[in-house]
Amino acid sequence: MSNIVCADVEDAENIISIFPVLGNQGGGTICTITGSNFINTGSLACRVGLFDPKIATWMSSTSLLCPMPISPITGEADVTVSNNNQDFTAASLTFTFTENLVFSSVTPTQGPSSGGSIVSVTGQVFWTNMWCKFDVTAVQATVQSSSSALCRSPAASSGSKSLALSNNNQDFTGGHTFTYYGVSIYLCAV
Repeated sequence: MSNIVCADVEDAENIISIFPVLGNQGGGTICTITGSNFINTGSLACRVGLFDPKIATWMSSTSLLCPMPISPITGEADVTVSNNNQDFTAASLTFTFTENLVFSSVTPTQGPSSGGSIVSVTGQVFWTNMWCKFDVTAVQATVQSSSSALCRSPAASSGSKSLALSNNNQDFTGGHTFTYYGVSIYLCAV
């Protein structure tokens, strides 16, 4: 007589991509990981480098959100995923921890509400894929160096708007404003 053992075997989770691929070492970046066979359990987790695993947020069987921890150092870290917070994927994705971006100055500080002003921003730790956010509208910057970039202001209503910078279009550093003014057109008849 033979013993028959039956088991319900799920396909293993698989990871394909991570976005954004970099974030501040201060932590808090929420990365979207795409892949397959993610299961909506309370044990779905991400592990970043040697840090303790963090519970992930299930979005679908092909997408999850993974919070990045605070890192005492900059550099690359492997990211793996587990449906049960124990058995992590053999394959890994790479996330890069960067120094925190510093936003020092903006020139000019005002422009027309029609947009189009070329705004120079200075600071530290500017990466090539930098973004400027005027109030709620983000535009890609043209990085000139690790401490200088140019942004084209989008159209906006008149008034003072917050201006913030990001190296990943997610973690923004602010503290500055850009003021939009209306453009008056005068018609004269002779």
